[in-house]
Amino acid sequence: MYAKFVKPAFDDFVLPSKKYADVIIPRGGDNHVAIDLITQHIRTKLGQHDLCKIYPNVYVIQSTFQ
Repeated sequence: MYAKFVKPAFDDFVLPSKKYADVIIPRGGDNHVAIDLITQHIRTKLGQHDLCKIYPNVYVIQSTFQ
């Protein structure tokens, strides 16, 4: 079943879209180290600039640690 349906669909639809990705995280949501690294980088970047002046429609929501 995998070889007949899943793999061909992956090759036709998912694989070609990888060239448009800025970041590809191996193992997706299970890769907590990579996700933590990316979220920390985003938080650092958000703290470096007053994004509301650059992008007036940006609203940064405070973390609730949920």
